[in-house]
Amino acid sequence: MTRTTTARTARAARLLAVGRTARLLSENGFDLCDLYYRMSSKKGAERFSADRAAGLWEEFLRSRRRPDGALTNVYVNVPFCRTRCSFCGLYTRPGAGQREMRSYAGALIKEIEHFGRAFRGAEADHLYLGGTPSRLDDAAFGDLLEAVFSRFSFTPDGNRILECAPSSMTSAKLRAAAGFGFNKINIGVQTLDEKVLKAVDRPQDRDSVLRLIGEVNSLGLKFGCNADLIMGLYGETAAGFLDSFRAIARSSPQTISVYDLYLIPSYVDRYYGGDHEAAAAALESFRAGTAGPMRKIAAEAGYVLTCRNNSREWIFSRREALKDFSLYTVYTGEFSPAPSSTLGLGAAARSLMYGRYSYLQDAEAMVEFSPGAPMFSGTPVSMEGEMIKFLFVCFRTGVPVPLDYFRKRFGTDLLKKFKGPLAELARLNYVKIADKKVSLTRSGPASLLFCGLCLIGMERFVREALPFFPENIRASFAASAAGRPAKLYPAVNHRNSWPRTGS
Repeated sequence: MTRTTTARTARAARLLAVGRTARLLSENGFDLCDLYYRMSSKKGAERFSADRAAGLWEEFLRSRRRPDGALTNVYVNVPFCRTRCSFCGLYTRPGAGQREMRSYAGALIKEIEHFGRAFRGAEADHLYLGGTPSRLDDAAFGDLLEAVFSRFSFTPDGNRILECAPSSMTSAKLRAAAGFGFNKINIGVQTLDEKVLKAVDRPQDRDSVLRLIGEVNSLGLKFGCNADLIMGLYGETAAGFLDSFRAIARSSPQTISVYDLYLIPSYVDRYYGGDHEAAAAALESFRAGTAGPMRKIAAEAGYVLTCRNNSREWIFSRREALKDFSLYTVYTGEFSPAPSSTLGLGAAARSLMYGRYSYLQDAEAMVEFSPGAPMFSGTPVSMEGEMIKFLFVCFRTGVPVPLDYFRKRFGTDLLKKFKGPLAELARLNYVKIADKKVSLTRSGPASLLFCGLCLIGMERFVREALPFFPENIRASFAASAAGRPAKLYPAVNHRNSWPRTGS
């Protein structure tokens, strides 16, 4: 066998492994976000206290090495839901009483005050108050808002977003939020079909949702209202979903965000008898029958598709709201194409200092706030890691990667830095390199994961990412690598930096 033949055989085997792994992760509900998170946030890597974390932030914010166009976000998590919706895999404390929630809010306010001192004299760009803060009583809600806005300053043009559930949001809380300076309200709708809502354990009714959207619209907030919907809930027909989407569009929120259902294990067990393949097939069939009509309804209602991942989520914006829209300036959580840093506050919140550090807060630490207690686990972040994240974001959003911008931002040539992987992807027609930019030519979770795995390489995936996927995924990968059938297992996704609304 010649050296050339050996090289071709090795390349074919490597690409086969990449393709199998991309399909395995995709079919289990994972995407580029999950691949990046598991590479960059390794629990238990290092334990440290709020005192140390605040010192890291103070040093970072005063650094002269922060890149041009950098964004700084503040994310505050209030993880209380009335019930746990059967489709939810996020961290939450369902059914908590007001005493527990007030205690949590008190500890959270102390944490806000602690980190606010590190941010003194600095402006943050975006604020996201997530989870279900609307579950707090009026006094605790007002105290929390007072703490946030008295300890942090925000740029005038940034997004200041409040997440809420229709079942717990009141007119008084809406007025308070607007008075403090929130300029966007995220409403967790998921569906307007009350039979489906009851089946998935979500206490909500159609009229209260539409009334709430109208009330938010009447406030005249700069970025208005966003309504979240989930595609593929068990028991919902295509006609029922499209009826929900049409009614939401007619109520005129500034944006409508539609997400695929994530097939968490308990959900698959409950509705599909543990048959993940049947659940995935049902979701694929549902998507195929609704995606086209949904886009048509949106266009007729005056919405433009500004999606981040057109096979897993669809973001529709009203045409008149797009004049100043840019993925480089709006809040997109940690997964932003801009050099983005996020201070996460509250149970299970994730923080990132661009090019410096990534860490996760313990969920249990918020019984009380103790600045000297080891309540975080994190790891340093390299600039190469930031390069990979930037490419992942561009791939996931469909935004071309300008070669000049990459060189200016990272001080290196993209085509030289990732010469081998990009040449391979171009040869396979996954990317196009032309007009001083790299553009993706395919979409869909499996294709995007294929690109991501090519960029980082399978050895790095096995070493740095695979150990932080669930055990059953690791077992499936091992079976696939050995040439045995790989059973599909649904994924549990905890995405505190890009949260899903609570109930």
